[in-house]
Amino acid sequence: PLVSSQRAVDLTEAETEYVVRCVKHVYEAHIVFQFDVTNTIPEQVVEQVEVAMEPEDDISDVLQPVVVVPIPELRCDEPGTAYVAFERVDMDTFPSAAFACTLKFVVKECDPATGEPEEGDEGFEDEYSLEAVDLGAGDFMQASYLPDSHALWETLGADAECVETFALANFDSIAECVARVAELLGMCPLEGALTPKSKAAHQAVFTGKWMGTTKTVARTRMTYQKGTGVTMELAVRSEDQGVSELVVSAIA
Repeated sequence: PLVSSQRAVDLTEAETEYVVRCVKHVYEAHIVFQFDVTNTIPEQVVEQVEVAMEPEDDISDVLQPVVVVPIPELRCDEPGTAYVAFERVDMDTFPSAAFACTLKFVVKECDPATGEPEEGDEGFEDEYSLEAVDLGAGDFMQASYLPDSHALWETLGADAECVETFALANFDSIAECVARVAELLGMCPLEGALTPKSKAAHQAVFTGKWMGTTKTVARTRMTYQKGTGVTMELAVRSEDQGVSELVVSAIA
């Protein structure tokens, strides 16, 4: 079953020869990376288009590549989708990793008017560097709305709580910080979480289900001071102490 699908992330600038966006899909036993690719060059047809993914650290004991699905042909401004799938070989480990990504393909010259490749052109292999793709703890969280979060917080109790304070100097406002925190946690922001009424202090609550099953509540308290950025206390309670720690690690 599908646990989560994250929003599309641009891996190229908008005005480049090849425009690529990535969507991550997390399943119970697999992680699928979807790459939406557009060729913007009228004089070229590209074939056998695929994305090569190389983890920056060795995670072979946790994730193993199982299939690469290429795009057979990409004509100008006709988007296509390629996929790379990994199998989770250690179901008890939820890796954080960065993947270096390279677009690989065969280039053939074509008639811009028809889009047809030139006859007899066998093409040549080429590649194009993309931005790295990150996999983090928040990708394993299902952003589920859980009603009556206060009662749930009390029910979950302090035994499975994890609390940590972060100095986030690179944010210029609480609004910017809370939006990024919501993205990293992969959780459902409750009412008012993303719309701070004060520029100096804010509290936000998020709910979700880790791997689609384990109920989790996160509470944040943020203060902002010009020159030092945002200081945030993050407290997480869930039905599993290990999950609470993993959720906090999404920020670290």
